[in-house]
Amino acid sequence: MVRSPLAAAALVLAASMTAVAQEPVAPYLEIGLDPAAVVTTPIGSLSSVRGSLPCRESYEGATQVNLGVLAWVGWVLDARHRALGDIGVRSLRLSAGIEDISSVWRTPAEGYDAYDDAAGRYTTVETEFTADFELQYLRAALELEASLGANAALRLGPSLAIALDASSRQRESILSPSNATFAGSTQEREIAAGTGTIDDAGVRVGMGVALSYRLPLGRRLFFEPTAAVDIGLTDVQPSWTPLELRLGIGIGWALFADPEPVVVAPPVAPPPTPPAPEKLAATVAVRLANDAPIQLRRQIVARYTPVIPVVFFERDARTIPSRYRRLDAGAAGGFNEAAIPTSADAAHLDVLNVLGARLRASGSAVTLTGTTSDDESDRDATARARAEDVASYLATTWSIPRSRISVRSRLAPAVPTSSATEEGRAENRRVEIAVGDDALLAPVQQRTVEPVVEPRAIDFRTAVAANKPIAGWSLAIGGDNGRALTGDGSVPETITWELTQEERERLLAGGSAEFELAVRTSGGESATSAVGTIPLHLDTTVTVATSATRPDNAAEFLLITFEFDQARLTDRGRRELETIAGRIGPGSSVSVTGYTDRIGEAAHNLALARERADRVAEGLPKAAALEVRGADQSEAPYSNETPEGRFLSRTVRVVIASPR
Repeated sequence: MVRSPLAAAALVLAASMTAVAQEPVAPYLEIGLDPAAVVTTPIGSLSSVRGSLPCRESYEGATQVNLGVLAWVGWVLDARHRALGDIGVRSLRLSAGIEDISSVWRTPAEGYDAYDDAAGRYTTVETEFTADFELQYLRAALELEASLGANAALRLGPSLAIALDASSRQRESILSPSNATFAGSTQEREIAAGTGTIDDAGVRVGMGVALSYRLPLGRRLFFEPTAAVDIGLTDVQPSWTPLELRLGIGIGWALFADPEPVVVAPPVAPPPTPPAPEKLAATVAVRLANDAPIQLRRQIVARYTPVIPVVFFERDARTIPSRYRRLDAGAAGGFNEAAIPTSADAAHLDVLNVLGARLRASGSAVTLTGTTSDDESDRDATARARAEDVASYLATTWSIPRSRISVRSRLAPAVPTSSATEEGRAENRRVEIAVGDDALLAPVQQRTVEPVVEPRAIDFRTAVAANKPIAGWSLAIGGDNGRALTGDGSVPETITWELTQEERERLLAGGSAEFELAVRTSGGESATSAVGTIPLHLDTTVTVATSATRPDNAAEFLLITFEFDQARLTDRGRRELETIAGRIGPGSSVSVTGYTDRIGEAAHNLALARERADRVAEGLPKAAALEVRGADQSEAPYSNETPEGRFLSRTVRVVIASPR
């Protein structure tokens, strides 16, 4: 109820202002330019090009990216949607421009037998047919645009395209072998019946849909990222048409836009003065989840690295590869087997130094036999030169008298690797080392004192009570040079510290570690817990293992190696098996795993790996609890990128777990 003339006038003024704010703004024009990448995929079927004979039962469409550019003009029907803020029909848009919808068809590859004059035999030639359609069109489209809100819009409408340039090129290409050619000494030939101008490209009718998002750069200028799909309703060629996907970023300009109506808002009373912010009040506590002392200890790790008496060479090379470590005569006296790498494939690069030191100490003789692969030239001379180079190194660096070194050559090893692959041929390029004293090929023994990988983690329990939400936390362990575990949001009830090997070493050296929990709010306020101490119990008991990756009551052996594609034990393998069997005591459980390299079929290698494991298991005490398996070739214990790694991967892993 109006109680005074002044109040009534105020109500009338407010109503008129609201009416002004809701009046629609007059329609206006927009113009723009839409460059885009046009992704085409042919749909339909194609068996031949322009009446040529079919080359395959069917072609398969391939995706191709082309370019296109459209200019457009839009008539904004309802200016209330000018900023794409409301949902509803907004404008009518007419676009025209150049569009490249070139497409590619390919046939599946097919092989046939052809006679190879050079090799004197039939070989399989694999070819494919390709049909390239170069299609440039003048395209026009009429689209209705609807606003989806939040600056997004959807456009839908028909399109009409007139061919400006249309041609095709049909060709046949040789995929393999790489040295095969057609009669013209080329690996690709053009099929004349399917190449040339397309006279009946005609007019293309389609239906398009586009989704865009407007990015204003001012009141009138804007960018417009757009994704559009155009489906052809008529064929470019009989039975097929390209499916188009256009992706681009356009730019537009609003013409003759009237100013936005101005709404005069009533005066707003100033907000009340906020109360002073409440200070953080928090109780923060943290403790170890297990009150028992943390056990830290060390163990003696004994490792046995096999000595494989083979040196591999590069193709046609007659000198020892640079990857093998060579010493000068002055440095040979300081060589120590215990200092070489513990990984067998890396340790093998010191094989000549290990054998040289042992030969010098024993006075035994050695026989060096050079071999080659079947793709090398001057094979007999190359094989001899390789053995001579190894002999020269042993004589010069290790002072082994030449009277104790016999040099021989052979075109291929006595037990060659298959030459069907480059990997196999690479293994046949070598020098084989034979000795009369078996002790010269005994495994290299190394011992180190290392921390045990325990405990793997330490858990902390937390308790936090605060009058404000906690935005983040940090658990500091070990002071300034220690570790900080952090997180966002409230503090979890349990925080787990996953220890690294470096952190275990630091705890062993320091004997203790302090920890403290801090929390913070989004406003920067913080609170901390009392400082706690991790109680440590240092166990100096040492145990023996053969690998740091095994528990302290386990021994691991990777000493027995096999010839290529063989499962029979060599004399050296039998001696190593006897040594391993002697480590098995009453109540021991034994895991035996056979391995192969990656040369050959996977199924054959899996069966070979199991057979190798069975041969080793047969030589172990029958009272032991045995688990025997063959490993897939992908589980090889060494890298198969080098001949050394493939040679060492033809092995059996024996793990002996004894009662504590």
